[in-house]
Amino acid sequence: MFFVFPEVNHRATRRLFSLFALRMGTGEDRYETVEGRTEATVEYSFTSKGRLTIKKVVRYRYTQIIYGRQIFNMEFGDYDVKENNIVYDRSSNNGDAYRVFHTVLNTIPAFFRALPSAMIMIEGIDSSLAFEEKCRKDCRRNCTIECKRLDRRIRIYREFLNKDFDELRMDYFFWGGIRNDNSVLVEPYGTGENYNVILIEKK
Repeated sequence: MFFVFPEVNHRATRRLFSLFALRMGTGEDRYETVEGRTEATVEYSFTSKGRLTIKKVVRYRYTQIIYGRQIFNMEFGDYDVKENNIVYDRSSNNGDAYRVFHTVLNTIPAFFRALPSAMIMIEGIDSSLAFEEKCRKDCRRNCTIECKRLDRRIRIYREFLNKDFDELRMDYFFWGGIRNDNSVLVEPYGTGENYNVILIEKK
């Protein structure tokens, strides 16, 4: 995937847009995670305890280098023991969505403690053209112009950022990206924009 950044002084922009500090929640509103690393990934696994007991994994997978920084794509889903893989498109509805979401968010500062000079890319599994085409074939919501399920996951992250934007912009800097064919047009993040990619870097 090719990223198109605006032609600006990167250091000056970083000073002007020092954004995104995640609130560190208490241990009561997030699960304890176990970190694991390979050459190309950093993973945080935890157990969701609701109606069922479900192992979940947040995986940061290396994708490319931009401006000399390694980019890691954030992936999240249920861990399938039989397949030894992450299932990204499953909705477990386990009754602990708030706690799971906070657990996922709190892997971000943990990741930057491990790799402070890297960047994180967040995008939803439901943000691709392939997802929309498949969804329209199986659509039960009678969508006409816009697919109602498209970008649903990234919207959750955007809503979180936008709601507490002033409080969140202390320790991390981030960009909003809009996909265009095989490239992503990137700009300093602005609330109210319909980004389908978010890039985060530590100040």
